[in-house]
Amino acid sequence: MDLELEKAVEMLEDYYLGGRMNIYANHFWVFNREVDSFPKFNATANKMTVYEFLLDDILQYINPNSFPLKQLSIDCIDDLNHPHIRSAKKLCIELSEEQNFEDPTKINSIQNKNVELIYDFLERTNVDGIIRHWMENGKETGTTLVFCGRDGDPTDEIVTDLRNEFSEILSELTGVNDQFPNGTPGFSIPLNSSSKVSVYGRRNPERIPNIPNEELVLKVVSSQADDSTMEMEH
Repeated sequence: MDLELEKAVEMLEDYYLGGRMNIYANHFWVFNREVDSFPKFNATANKMTVYEFLLDDILQYINPNSFPLKQLSIDCIDDLNHPHIRSAKKLCIELSEEQNFEDPTKINSIQNKNVELIYDFLERTNVDGIIRHWMENGKETGTTLVFCGRDGDPTDEIVTDLRNEFSEILSELTGVNDQFPNGTPGFSIPLNSSSKVSVYGRRNPERIPNIPNEELVLKVVSSQADDSTMEMEH
């Protein structure tokens, strides 16, 4: 590490931690540091962002009372079955372009019901593959999976391609207020006899500046649900 940067980090640690052992934060970030270089602390948080680490690498610094987390953001998909990852009420995963070529079973193994996948390069095949996996294996009702991409295929184009792909089995989706107002209409397709998946695009104005606000949503609902009365939440 550059000496000037190292000194700056030490000054920030002293300013914010001040030698304190206990830290309380609504959103606690851990990234781009050697674990051994951390000062001693114990953090209690509602939300966590963990980049360039496996979660087990930093658990010694986290108060167990923080779990289950309201939101967990990660960029590693090697331990998605970790109990503290599976228990997060919302799981956000940032996926590099290289991870697009990794074994898709890692993404298919996600058990969380509220998931956001942020791709460096989003393609139709990313979405199509998950839908087909759910059609073959089922998915728990109430699951919501949101896709967004910094680059790649435009969300509206993906929805159009998916409509063509599943044209013989889809039903029109109505009453979803946060769909693209002038974009390709959303639709639903059956997963099995008891559930279906709603597919549509939307804009999320709360996106941070470096991530486009276009999203593609997959939401698993009961096959008896009336699309016109479904309430889609961010």
